[in-house]
Amino acid sequence: MTSIIQSAFFPQEIIPNLFQSGFIISPSLLARCDFNLVIDLEGGFDRGSLAKLVTAYIYWPIADGPLPDIQTLQQISLIGSFFINRKMRVLVHCFFGMNRSSLITGMIMWRLGYKGDQIVNAIKHKIPLSLTNEVFLNYLLAL
Repeated sequence: MTSIIQSAFFPQEIIPNLFQSGFIISPSLLARCDFNLVIDLEGGFDRGSLAKLVTAYIYWPIADGPLPDIQTLQQISLIGSFFINRKMRVLVHCFFGMNRSSLITGMIMWRLGYKGDQIVNAIKHKIPLSLTNEVFLNYLLAL
């Protein structure tokens, strides 16, 4: 049970410099982890305080349901891959760190050259209960 909680709420490095997590309780955790970009799918941060801790912050609240707007999804993944290619640290998070964050993490990985099964396997290796949303799972597998 502890490992499930840890993988959901503490940033897990999926590939070098690309992290995924559930809701971050404390902004001080972000400061300790030295993230450059935070892609926030949940909210709950004081954006003024957060701006002092990271280089860039993207807030895009999406539902854990159907696919979100594909053009926006592609643009956000492009920004994430831009940071990763420059050896900067990226955190993608949603409330539980299982589905919405996995979709964005997977899209960033796709931009970096990973294929569908590699993406899903890497995410599930670090966060075993992730990608229970079959729409997101099937979308990533098709990449």
